Amino acid sequence: MTRRFISHLYHSTDAAAGEAEPQPIEWDLTDLFPDVPTWDKARQTLQGQLQTLKDFKGRLGESSDTLLQALDTYFGFYKDLLRLYVYAGLKADEDTRVSENESRRQLASVLYSEFAQATSYISPEILEMGQDLILDYLHENPGLETFRFFLEDVLREAEHTLGQEAESVLASSGLMAEAPSSIYGILANADIEWPTVRLSNGQEARLDQSGYSKHRSSPNREDRKLVFEEFWKVWKKYERTMGSTLYSKIQGSLFYTRARKYSSSRERALSGENIPESVYDTLIQETNANLSTLHRYFRLRAKMLKIEDLRYHDIYPPLIELDKRFSFEESKKISLEAVKPLGSEYYETMKGTLEGDWSHVYPNQGKRSGAYMNGSAYDVHPYVLLNHNDDYDSMSTFAHEWG
Repeated sequence: MTRRFISHLYHSTDAAAGEAEPQPIEWDLTDLFPDVPTWDKARQTLQGQLQTLKDFKGRLGESSDTLLQALDTYFGFYKDLLRLYVYAGLKADEDTRVSENESRRQLASVLYSEFAQATSYISPEILEMGQDLILDYLHENPGLETFRFFLEDVLREAEHTLGQEAESVLASSGLMAEAPSSIYGILANADIEWPTVRLSNGQEARLDQSGYSKHRSSPNREDRKLVFEEFWKVWKKYERTMGSTLYSKIQGSLFYTRARKYSSSRERALSGENIPESVYDTLIQETNANLSTLHRYFRLRAKMLKIEDLRYHDIYPPLIELDKRFSFEESKKISLEAVKPLGSEYYETMKGTLEGDWSHVYPNQGKRSGAYMNGSAYDVHPYVLLNHNDDYDSMSTFAHEWG
């Protein structure tokens, strides 16, 4: 039943010579837990409460009050578990080289897997109760209205829900399914020795994933070519490892697809959000039907860059000169102005949000690459991870994540 629920500073290490490095901007995780010992105590408490989740097994159909109590217990535990999981994940992403942080993330994953196993009976029992009884309970007990969507979603997925024993086995496989992603994350962010190159202006640039994203848009074509060649040369060394990791990920996906009796992994992926496959097909069809616009753009880009043989490393540099830096503060200011047309409520909410220490801003060696917004810790504000390079793309990413 839980298979669909989980979605997840330091100065810049490659600033140009003579360019002031941005000051550290780190998120404040004390709103989740004041310190690591408190987190560990909370984990142990939840570990001890797992049995309470099993106490309702075989009893969901007793009465609407029993079902309500079971769902209250389930979602209350789940909310606390997510808070634990989010803290561990955010802490680990600050620097993936710190083994203690990664260990806590793994402990949270183990507890999540145990939670999934302990509650694997819920969906099968709800389906055994049948739609008519569920609807009667919803009508009889107003407290269950909070869980209407959940209950109807379980009924919707009846065809792909197995018996209690099989659901328990699938729940126990969750940790294995996470392995390919974990391997990639540690390899890409902590273990690979990324190269440092000297650009045409004399600047030394470390080409980890954040550095690559920054310097691939250099206005100097030889610099762009150098960045691409050196960055992907490193990945070439690990192509067998990455291939095996991807293969394991695909096989895991196929396992769940077949076990849950979906016709394809695409159907399974879309089913979780109740998205018809026709929506996906329409997106692909419309994209293919309008490729001529993309090709026209590439021809225009080549013309504006004054090159005849447009290559992959030529699609990132700006087409106009923009002698401007977009600092973190500037990104906040521009993003706030951009959302004003959405109304005062939206604007004021976002303004208050950006005043908190809820972002981990600048790239650093070992930090998780990319960007994300994690809003899974209920009763607590969201957190945003960035790798802000003080350029336009960084500002755009900031607006996307916080918007």
